[in-house]
Amino acid sequence: MPGSQEKRVPKEYLDKFLEEHGFPAPEDEVREQQPVMAVDSSDLRSDLTTLLNKYNREDVSNTPDYILRDFLWDCLKAFEAGVHNRDQWHGVTPRPGQ
Repeated sequence: MPGSQEKRVPKEYLDKFLEEHGFPAPEDEVREQQPVMAVDSSDLRSDLTTLLNKYNREDVSNTPDYILRDFLWDCLKAFEAGVHNRDQWHGVTPRPGQ
């Protein structure tokens, strides 16, 4: 809508609401706790490089395989951190394999 202004709830009200309703710590505190990858990272990184080379994916974008590997690795870490933050927000502790 033209001329409409976004209304924001002051942080202290939001923090109080979250605390009163049993939600976990504010987002900045949740982000400090990063998940630990369950696999040996050096093996997975090596396997990513091998797969990228096997299918010649570096040729598609004219990008070296190690840059593609690092990008995919960072995407995986970001996804895992997001899932971890979501789980904390819901107040659950997932148990892998169950």
